Amino acid sequence: LREPLEGVRRAHFAMVKGGPLNPKEGSLLKKLGIKTVNFRYRPSGVITQGGAINLSLEDIKGKRALAVAGVANPESFFKTIEDAGVQAVKTIEYPDHHCYTDKDLEDIKESSKGFDMIVTTEKDRVKLEGLSGGHIPFFALAVDAVFDDEEGFFKKFILPSLAE
Repeated sequence: LREPLEGVRRAHFAMVKGGPLNPKEGSLLKKLGIKTVNFRYRPSGVITQGGAINLSLEDIKGKRALAVAGVANPESFFKTIEDAGVQAVKTIEYPDHHCYTDKDLEDIKESSKGFDMIVTTEKDRVKLEGLSGGHIPFFALAVDAVFDDEEGFFKKFILPSLAE
């Protein structure tokens, strides 16, 4: 779980990405009476400098990319890039919530030679763009959270809370 256990007690439900929880987490949530809802990320567009979504997924299909991520599960992000049709030819991973440095920026710039684009997360694009002063074009893959059972989610979690 990403949320500390003491925080989980406040939850009305837990969102589970990419499949079932491990048995330990699943039994803990069940014991606490917390229901789960499964979801996945779906690529929805590309954010360019300045933060506007101005490229479609079609615009980046087949592009060769350097993929950069400072998130908890970079492999999941890299798979989402590939699901969008981008060839993540080379990847660079940083720790979650990484505070990028000028050295990181130099390494990324050097590693990006020969690629069509540098693709990163929305969070990391803001950090990297700010550090580079806008001199290096970073593209962020915009994603939407999609519930595996949207109607079930609405009926199970939203409607009951409206009735309260």
